[in-house]
Amino acid sequence: MNSKKVTDLKSAISEVKDGMTVFVDGFGYNRTPMACVHEIIKQQVQGLCTLGSIEIQADMLIGADCVSMLDNGWTGAEGWPHGSFSSYPMRRKIEEGKLKVEYYSNLAIAWRLIGAAYGWSFVPFPGFQSSDHFRLRGYHGENKVKMIKCPFTGEDVPVLPTFSLDVAIIHAQKADVDGNAMITGPLGYARSSAFAAKTTIITCEEIVPVEYTRQHMHEVVIPGAFVKHVVEVPFGAYPTACQGYYDYDWDWIKYYFEQSKEETTFRAYLDEYVFGCNTWEDFLNKVLTQEKRNEIKASSVLLY
Repeated sequence: MNSKKVTDLKSAISEVKDGMTVFVDGFGYNRTPMACVHEIIKQQVQGLCTLGSIEIQADMLIGADCVSMLDNGWTGAEGWPHGSFSSYPMRRKIEEGKLKVEYYSNLAIAWRLIGAAYGWSFVPFPGFQSSDHFRLRGYHGENKVKMIKCPFTGEDVPVLPTFSLDVAIIHAQKADVDGNAMITGPLGYARSSAFAAKTTIITCEEIVPVEYTRQHMHEVVIPGAFVKHVVEVPFGAYPTACQGYYDYDWDWIKYYFEQSKEETTFRAYLDEYVFGCNTWEDFLNKVLTQEKRNEIKASSVLLY
């Protein structure tokens, strides 16, 4: 592991500075880089703009006062099989005037990221004018969407601004020392965000030899040319799932959202499980018993 890209979690997350636009990966409760979320909170980064269709990762960052702006495709906290929860910290921050939100659709967020990956300043998004997303404006105001005349048909076409993305943080199953990241299961916005960002940080369950990625190129989703940092973080997505390695820990997810209902219990959660743990390993050793590790270990056949 002599590549200059391989580093530790604290050093990688130090790339995230106050006021940046940051994408934190995760599709539902899959491959969410929770080790990175904890580290961002511990480094007390503030004033971030984050984006996407997000759940527990944004919920925790918003509650910890790290995020002040959100370009939202969808944010929620479904808790199947335990029922659904509200994103309580997000609601509190909006009501307190501490969080500005601009609402788009999931597809609009995806298309804006794809456009950014290509280096475009805007993308056409026909049909957006038929949605209330077009009419209702948040902190982007008139710059949320504009209309232009199509030079070919003469029709009015809505266009959306792409993202100026500073950092993309993505959790993968495997990566090599050159940053080639291998992902299985739902991708979400992982690939386009890595291509769009000025800096891409990959955490992974294990770092594998370069020879291995060369032999399994069909599994490489993000080429190393787009990656600046690689960090090996086993169970780095816990309590969300990482296909092929471990399943969701619904009991802990439920516990987190129950603690997030009130500001006092949420702060107590952060004090004990984020600030109270020097490393991610300390957190895992505190909450993830051997019995639970055995319970959520993925089947080699089903991959969950």
